Amino acid sequence: MKYPEIDPEADAFFFGDDVIALPIFDQGKEEASIELPENDGGWYFKDRPVKGRQTLPCTIHDEPLYFIKGGSVIYDGETFKVYPLERGAFHAEYLLDDGLSPLKEGAFSFAFFDIECHQDTIFVHTKGCDKDRIQVLNPGQRKVVID
Repeated sequence: MKYPEIDPEADAFFFGDDVIALPIFDQGKEEASIELPENDGGWYFKDRPVKGRQTLPCTIHDEPLYFIKGGSVIYDGETFKVYPLERGAFHAEYLLDDGLSPLKEGAFSFAFFDIECHQDTIFVHTKGCDKDRIQVLNPGQRKVVID
């Protein structure tokens, strides 16, 4: 496990390297708590930066709670969402297919991302992806440049 400090008795689990899911299983439960693991890039909840212990209102009928690691690019089927670092750089890549054809038939493409996060500017360098499909979340006062 990449982040061993998550309590193995907790309901939370990693979904890949960049997402922590916190499902609600108990009827009548009104809140859920998690101690987010240390991560240089921080974490995002509902596209806002968060850190440390989080106690959130929820019920079994709510959508699942999840946290995205700062320094990630997540594809939701339409948009590539960039979760920037305060400062630093990171890389992400995706294999995109039509969901139907076997990969060997060539009905796929790749999207590559190199992101540089500076004090005043976030640079998103991409190959294989239309600029209008990229969304940088919570850049604050920083300028966003996508090329």
